Amino acid sequence: MAKKIIACGSFLRGDDAVALIVAEKLKEEFPIIIAELTPENFIERDDEILLIDAIVSKQDKIGDVKVLDFGDFVKFKEHTHSLLGISAKIAKKIKVAGIVIENNSFGIGLSAEIRRKLPEIEKKLKFILKEFLDFNE
Repeated sequence: MAKKIIACGSFLRGDDAVALIVAEKLKEEFPIIIAELTPENFIERDDEILLIDAIVSKQDKIGDVKVLDFGDFVKFKEHTHSLLGISAKIAKKIKVAGIVIENNSFGIGLSAEIRRKLPEIEKKLKFILKEFLDFNE
């Protein structure tokens, strides 16, 4: 069994790239896999997974980071990764750090609001990642 942190998203869908951008910064401190649109390629039987991905939520503020069970995560995604549902059945546990975004339309670049909140998002994710990996500074 391995604990894996997997960042998902697309650089071609606006704010959907936020998890990838923040994960690149955090890779120096944490063992993060940058999976983009194919997280299922990195999930093996009995893994414990923390996905980092963008979500759309009308109830939450843009830039919030929510920790969700996988079943709740699929309610927030307009598109779920192709084989991720199957992976959820073989992985021991999948949690999601969902970053609430403003825009996931086709296009390159983050919205001004998400760009402004990047330091806050990074700080929240550091806390979540440390908790997932069970280590302290």
